[in-house]
Amino acid sequence: MSCRATRRERVLVGRGVHPHYRETLRTYFGGGSLIADEIPLVTEGPAAGTTDMAALERLLADANGPVAGVVVANPSFLGLLEPMAEIGRLAHAAGALFVSVVEPVSLAVLATPGEYDADIAAGDGQPLGIPLSYGGPYLGILACREPLVRQIPGRLVGMTADIDGRRAFVMTLRAREQDIRREKASSNICTNQALCALAAAIYLGAMGPHGLRDVAALGAARASDLEQALAAAGAPRLHAGPYLNEFAVRVPNASAVHARLVEGGIVAGLPLARAVPDDPSLADALLVCATEVTTPEEIATFAAALGEELAR
Repeated sequence: MSCRATRRERVLVGRGVHPHYRETLRTYFGGGSLIADEIPLVTEGPAAGTTDMAALERLLADANGPVAGVVVANPSFLGLLEPMAEIGRLAHAAGALFVSVVEPVSLAVLATPGEYDADIAAGDGQPLGIPLSYGGPYLGILACREPLVRQIPGRLVGMTADIDGRRAFVMTLRAREQDIRREKASSNICTNQALCALAAAIYLGAMGPHGLRDVAALGAARASDLEQALAAAGAPRLHAGPYLNEFAVRVPNASAVHARLVEGGIVAGLPLARAVPDDPSLADALLVCATEVTTPEEIATFAAALGEELAR
């Protein structure tokens, strides 16, 4: 979408974007002329684990070609909050679009993509009342500034009124659809996520803006409780920066510890050596998470079991 809008062929993707997302992007780009370069993370200091701003400036200025878009996740895959406004400023100064990858519930308490001047926002709508269901079906979320609307891959439905003045919905901006201008079509890659979108709309309507803030705030409070419990058990946070629900903890021989805890009935987060095998700094770390449905009893049980494993 960024490449079509800017007529450029290179995007920069932060390594804080989920590794599955980055792998999918490489698959899409692998068959054509488009280029995806990765922005490294800071490795030391208080900003460790977040996007390396100096590296981003160098990548935007290097001679490999002008950049179509800069893609960064907030919160990142490691759970950390990124300096989104500054990243957007650098992207726009280089003539690139700024793409924000978001977790929808977090937007009830964090700055929204529009507030830090993102051009495109994308995310997974599963947290909006959609059951896990062993991997799907889910829904994707995509939003953009109005000048980019015709670049959206998918069909657009607008609200109107019928001949009797009743509210009605109709396909809109159809000049780009495959049934009119096949060579310009962008809707032939989408799937029907209408049932999941309807469920998410009902969830949002039932929760309301105050309820959604309560969900996000309670999840953050539970995550803080989890951080303190794990630190007391001997597994301190790996990064110092602010987070919301997720964070990485240092656990020696994390994969083996994780396997033993799973055998005991506790899914102890995600071994980062498995998720990001090309980053040795994450070899002995677990990515853990708490949400509004995490209970104090579950936190205590997890911390006690992890403490026993570490003591061994």
